[in-house]
Amino acid sequence: MQNIPPQPEYPPHAYPPSTLGSQYPSQVFPQQISRSGGRVALKYGLIAGAIQSAITIVVFIISFIPANSDALYKMFPQTLLGDYLSLLTVILSLFVALLNMVVYFFAGLLATRSTGKMGTAMLACLWALLCFLFVDICTFVIGIFITLPLMQGQSGDIIILLTSNTLSFMLDLILALVLGFGAGGLGALIGRQKTATGPLS
Repeated sequence: MQNIPPQPEYPPHAYPPSTLGSQYPSQVFPQQISRSGGRVALKYGLIAGAIQSAITIVVFIISFIPANSDALYKMFPQTLLGDYLSLLTVILSLFVALLNMVVYFFAGLLATRSTGKMGTAMLACLWALLCFLFVDICTFVIGIFITLPLMQGQSGDIIILLTSNTLSFMLDLILALVLGFGAGGLGALIGRQKTATGPLS
């Protein structure tokens, strides 16, 4: 019979040296990957949100300068949905949304190239959207408080002002969801393909 050497005994709480590095890998590694993806999404989402917020603030300031606003309203005097939504508002919202599309695209591209997951890109776009909506709401509130004293307490004009701002905000939200997340998804898809076909590190 072959002589089998005795195996070392380990205390109940100890493990052989060869197994020390493999304890609970299915719990540790996914958590680390998830946290890393969350940090990447937050990083690119906040960067994209800051850029979008800057675009929104610049457009708001330019459009609220009396000389600029008068010239713009003379160019686009038409209104939509009665007096509740002007053509100029739609054009400005589209202009901002198109600029933001570029930001969403690169946010999705860079986030996916960092983690290889499209979910990270969508989360980054969500963070960017939240930043944009916060600043967008602030600009609407500031615009309302600037315009209200000029209406001399006329209830009809106040209702039109509040309704038009609500519709404008909903338009910004819809454009951001459709165009922004579409561009972010496209960037994520391209980033994932480049990650899959890139050289192995």
